[in-house]
Amino acid sequence: MADNYMKFLKGLSKDELEAEIEDKISKCEQDLLDAEAVASEIARSNATGWGLDTHAEILDIKFSQDQARVRVSFVLSGNQDDDKPFSGTEINGEATGVVDDSGQVRFVGVTAERSLDDEPDDDEA
Repeated sequence: MADNYMKFLKGLSKDELEAEIEDKISKCEQDLLDAEAVASEIARSNATGWGLDTHAEILDIKFSQDQARVRVSFVLSGNQDDDKPFSGTEINGEATGVVDDSGQVRFVGVTAERSLDDEPDDDEA
């Protein structure tokens, strides 16, 4: 059956395909936090407890003979350390999840950018 995973995916309706791919992607979302681009942004921040706000959003799915390439967007958030200057508590990014014919997913082309626009206004009162 693993040999025919792409055939299985191609036979699904659009809604079924998105649900199946979303399930595969959600099981390896932790890999996004380990991606170099994301880890670099996390390391440059003072925030802790980084995690995905919601599941990665599927933007596009394209097939080749033996893989599906799934472009996703994601938003990570962390908790600002009150004892340190604000350095961003949100990271936005995109990645391509490559789903192989065995159903395994790996992320490539990961981009990430830390948002500095949501600094708290508490001290402006």
